[in-house]
Amino acid sequence: MEERNTTQPSDYSSFVLEGLLEGLRRPPKKVVLDLGPASGENVDQLAAYTGNNYKLFIANFFEQLSEAGPSARRNPPTFASTCERLLNFPAGTRFDLIFAWDLFNYLTLLEVEALVGYLGRHSHGGTHLMALVSIYKMMPDRPFQFMIRSPDTLRYETLSRALRDSPRYTENQLVKRMSGFRVEKAMLLRNGMQEYSFVLDESEGAAESKGG
Repeated sequence: MEERNTTQPSDYSSFVLEGLLEGLRRPPKKVVLDLGPASGENVDQLAAYTGNNYKLFIANFFEQLSEAGPSARRNPPTFASTCERLLNFPAGTRFDLIFAWDLFNYLTLLEVEALVGYLGRHSHGGTHLMALVSIYKMMPDRPFQFMIRSPDTLRYETLSRALRDSPRYTENQLVKRMSGFRVEKAMLLRNGMQEYSFVLDESEGAAESKGG
């Protein structure tokens, strides 16, 4: 696959988005976590498609992590503590859907493990997590911003022209680090990303530790 210029906003047909959004329309009211930057378009599209049948948390995790500095990710235990500090959700919060977007590309596998471990404490059996993983050798040095254009279309826009090496994680590498989650759907897209819908097994989640 030929690598393409990623500096211009581009739309693509999502393989998993519509099914995930459809799940938000069914009662009871759902809880959604967006780990990317705030997007008014995403808020409007979610509201229009779900009839406001959801509560949304926006974390902008990569930006928070960057501002925290290298010491925040010195080693896996430190990074795990950083996740708890930056993602300080109210006790009892349980997400039905998590948009990780392309965040995993910017974490080590041990950091993916720590982050998903923390998110799992705020999930329940059946929680879905959407992620996109680059298969190209190079990628922008910070995550794309993703915007929901329609139930089956996403726009991605780079926030930096600088490039860095892509880890090109495989499905097996990720699943081994995502305790309790399994791949529900996966599709290799023509834009050079592997799109995933992960789901937490029914026997997992809802075991948040005290004070988490």
